[in-house]
Amino acid sequence: MNVRIASLAGLLLVVALAACNGTPPSGGMIPTPAPVIVPTPTVGPGSTFAYSGSLTQTNTYAYPQPSPLPSTVNTAAVTENVVVSTSPAPPPLSAPASALDYNASETDAYGLQSVVTTTDSWQGKAAAGSAVNLVQYATNVVTNANTSTASTIATSYSTPQIVGQTPATAGASWKNVNGGTVTENDADGTTDVTKRNANGTYTDTQTIASTPQTLTIATKADGSGSYGGTALSSYGIQEFQMLAPASGKITVQILPTGGGAPTVVATPKAWFSAVTPPYSDVTNVATNVTFPAACNVPPQFGTSGSSLTRQIASYDPVLGFTDAQTITTYVGGYGPVCIVLSDLQTTYYDYLNDTLKAWQNFADFEGTPLATQTIAETLTLQNATSASASRRSSAAIVAGAQGLSPSSVSFATAQFEARVQHERTVRRKAAIARLIRFMQHRTGGNVR
Repeated sequence: MNVRIASLAGLLLVVALAACNGTPPSGGMIPTPAPVIVPTPTVGPGSTFAYSGSLTQTNTYAYPQPSPLPSTVNTAAVTENVVVSTSPAPPPLSAPASALDYNASETDAYGLQSVVTTTDSWQGKAAAGSAVNLVQYATNVVTNANTSTASTIATSYSTPQIVGQTPATAGASWKNVNGGTVTENDADGTTDVTKRNANGTYTDTQTIASTPQTLTIATKADGSGSYGGTALSSYGIQEFQMLAPASGKITVQILPTGGGAPTVVATPKAWFSAVTPPYSDVTNVATNVTFPAACNVPPQFGTSGSSLTRQIASYDPVLGFTDAQTITTYVGGYGPVCIVLSDLQTTYYDYLNDTLKAWQNFADFEGTPLATQTIAETLTLQNATSASASRRSSAAIVAGAQGLSPSSVSFATAQFEARVQHERTVRRKAAIARLIRFMQHRTGGNVR
């Protein structure tokens, strides 16, 4: 009993000295430290932690006529094991030499199969006035490695993503921009490179598997966008253009190569406003938050703390969908104990031939919601060891001890964004396949 009291007194003394930069206060009094939401990060090489939870993906359809595709719901049990190291980011990714690599192995166990995803997230710190931002420089997500369905999504950020802040105070908030490069390699041999701009616009270049042809998708800040590339020009088409919304309509037209007037093929209802930024990303901090019952946080990690809620909203004027993500991290006295992730994609253009109008054009440009997809995931901390960057020692995370940084769970955000990117890939491939079939029909299969 005396040993436990002595240990507790020592811990309080360490906290007090840390609040005074290691110098005992004058007068022998220990001041009350300023309130903070999250502990000072102590994660270092050798730290390990494990999460578990669930994943649910739901697809629903609202086509004007009956759909051949019924609504679907798929669920999986999720386990996550993370190891922290100093492994450097491989080219073309880059991160400072001081960055830590959070290597996470996730297994999603569905009823008939399991999907294994490995994620590397390179993180570090950046001064932000009196606080320190916890930032993410790059990520690499590999799904089903060494199998016939393997795919890789590597993301580097032109401006490091803020994934946490210490000390964080109630009401604190920050924004991220979308600039960077996403490189995707799919199992079928298709490669795709997306150059993201800070304002949310992008240029996407896909090299089609088994051919030297490319297809590009480009968006602009005014809400317009287009398809282009050699996959189109070989059929005498310079671009498929989606003009910016005007008078409640969006004009979809074909621009031939060599000049000539464009041909209008559709005028769907405007389903977004051109004055709305194509991308926004905001995080807000709250205190005195009760952990949700759905998190099922183990009792040793407490019942309340703070929350970091990140909201990402975007729209794609070419592929024809909106995306809304909400990622809430619940932080206790020793780091993030639960993370709740949700994504809603709403489809306005059908490239899958699920409607009669899609057969009559190269897509169904309805301009009203045709389908929605939701992805929901919850991960809860089960156990962890924290290797202090200063002591290089390992100790179990226990009540009252400083532990994981709130950035420790940004691996989960990276995996979740890879899922969202995968769904975008499905849309993109469907659009490309439909475009090529449309052009072959339009030209009688004649390549120019």
